[in-house]
Amino acid sequence: QPPLVAIAVERLHSAMPSEQYLIEVLPKIAAFHDYLLAVQDPDGDMLISIISPKESGLDESPEFQPALGYLGNDTLALSAAFRQPDIRNLAVNYSMKAIFKLDYFNVEELVFNSIWIEANKSLWRLYRQIGNDESAKKYEDVARGATAALVKNCWNEDDGLYYSLAGRAKVQQRVNTIVSLVPLFVEDIPKAHADRLVKEHLLNEKEYI
Repeated sequence: QPPLVAIAVERLHSAMPSEQYLIEVLPKIAAFHDYLLAVQDPDGDMLISIISPKESGLDESPEFQPALGYLGNDTLALSAAFRQPDIRNLAVNYSMKAIFKLDYFNVEELVFNSIWIEANKSLWRLYRQIGNDESAKKYEDVARGATAALVKNCWNEDDGLYYSLAGRAKVQQRVNTIVSLVPLFVEDIPKAHADRLVKEHLLNEKEYI
């Protein structure tokens, strides 16, 4: 599931401040973030790759169909296609090295990574509050690096939308769903991108409503 815990802790701390609580929990949250960077960022761009549609929290979203190799509407075929990554992951005993080498489902997904960026900002701000400037800078750099990678690789100027990326080749998954608007959650995407997302898509009643 998307890494929401740092965001949740920041909200909790804002309502009920406790420096001691932060001192206890931040190293655990940081260890989780460090794990994702070490294990699920095979290309080192600070965007996290998921290895199953279920990791996104979206499960059988149409955005995954290009990566799965099935673009039809047959429900049985769709169900089978969406289960293939999990079957293949099990076959290699969930070896991340093997999964990324085989490259059958390696998706830098928009919802997961938009939350990831904001979670690193939360971690950065929380570390700064307890005076740990070194750790704060570390997660600030992650947030900024991931944002830069999202903007550079996921934005499609022709469509005025963001798309998830699949495989080592970083192929944009050009399926127009509400997921393409989720980078609006990232506070520092370019204003020109945000304006297009809102004016051309979010407010377009024929597109999503």
